[in-house]
Amino acid sequence: MTRSTLEFITCPKCNHQSGFTAYQSINATLAPELKQKIVDWELYKFSCLNCGEPRFVYYETLYHDMEHRLMLYYVPAMANREREQIKMEDVFSQIKQVEGDRYSNSFDTYNFRIVSDMEAFIEKVQIFDAGYDDRLVELMKFILAPKEEEDIQFSYDHMVFTKVGDDRYQFMFIYEKRAVASLKFSEEMYEHFQSEYSGLLDDSYFVDEAWAYGTIARG
Repeated sequence: MTRSTLEFITCPKCNHQSGFTAYQSINATLAPELKQKIVDWELYKFSCLNCGEPRFVYYETLYHDMEHRLMLYYVPAMANREREQIKMEDVFSQIKQVEGDRYSNSFDTYNFRIVSDMEAFIEKVQIFDAGYDDRLVELMKFILAPKEEEDIQFSYDHMVFTKVGDDRYQFMFIYEKRAVASLKFSEEMYEHFQSEYSGLLDDSYFVDEAWAYGTIARG
């Protein structure tokens, strides 16, 4: 089920109040147009109706993709120390409040993820929508990322998986919020990692660079 509320936001530039629709939960299977707005960075974008001042409004959202068995919980600006404070039983309780008991018996077949960064939220939406395993994608990013100065001719902060065109994907190198280079993503590459690293995958709710580092270190 998709749930939303109408909020009124005061523009920091002209102090005019404008309405803004905030989505506490999104069923991407039943409302695919909202999934596309997430991917396009539009769902959390606010523009003042008086002066047009743009800004992003970040708030907690539960994203449900029935087709790809995904429950993705976006918690903005969550510090690492707050991870342990999130109890999955509370998340499950919230899911049941939104979806009722329709999916409670099939939770063991779902992927549950928690993210605190908008870019990571959008990335995981795209990964699962393409039918890939985000754990393998994170391992690909960690292993394929150049780490020695002599291996790279540009500076970058991190890599992100993203869609290019209708059916192609690639890894973008991001530096100061700008894409500075790219690396081709291929099915052959993904299948290689699938055959090599599937045995290392666990059921963590937090699948990110730190998870990939720990997984490789343990493996």
